[in-house]
Amino acid sequence: MSREAIKVKEFKISQTKTGLIEVFHVEKPYGDSSYPVFRVEVTNELAEKSAIELPYANLKELISAIEESKNVCHEIPHTFPHDELAAGVGGGQ
Repeated sequence: MSREAIKVKEFKISQTKTGLIEVFHVEKPYGDSSYPVFRVEVTNELAEKSAIELPYANLKELISAIEESKNVCHEIPHTFPHDELAAGVGGGQ
């Protein structure tokens, strides 16, 4: 069996019109003897793709790091120019 990517979920990137995040389970990513990994692909509004593949053994640590990053974000005061519009996309759309 060769590399097989199975899409698990896709969702829109908040505050964008066309940004997309896709999550995949990947079997045999580096050949028949390799362990499965997960893949996260991000497509920005310019249709440029970036991706990361990591072993499931790193998943908890990755989620923890993302939560820590979110906590850091909440500690820094932010002013967002379109908050008063209560819209998911700038410009009141």
